[in-house]
Amino acid sequence: MRVDNLLFMHAGLNPEYGDLDTDAINERVSGELQKYDAAKQTLIDMEMITPYADLKDLVQAADEKLQQMLRQLQATGEKPDRAGQDLARRLEWVVNYTDWQLLNGEGLLWFRGLALWPEAEHAEEVAAVLEKQGVDHIIVGHTTQLAGEI
Repeated sequence: MRVDNLLFMHAGLNPEYGDLDTDAINERVSGELQKYDAAKQTLIDMEMITPYADLKDLVQAADEKLQQMLRQLQATGEKPDRAGQDLARRLEWVVNYTDWQLLNGEGLLWFRGLALWPEAEHAEEVAAVLEKQGVDHIIVGHTTQLAGEI
């Protein structure tokens, strides 16, 4: 969220994404949340997880279903139809959860470099992010501190 010359972030903004405006950042994060919800609902509908399943359960169920689909492909040699291919892509996305922007430590939600980097070493990168965003300050909701103090 942007207010005047302040950019409020969950944890910070990786310079890799410094060119994205707040709408683009919000769209990417919202898109991943929607993909997560859709994948979870798919596995609920398949009765592989309950509505109360956590990420670990979701990943495990997705991996089990993918393995089942692979065994079927190996046994029959028949490729899945379009719906099966779409399901496989959705499940592969779940299994590769460490690549999600929502969970990746270098991504849009959890990047903490701005708070943890030595200032002298990264001053130019930070200045570039501020300039690209058109702000003077980035305020983070929370992040770890080097000294463990606020």
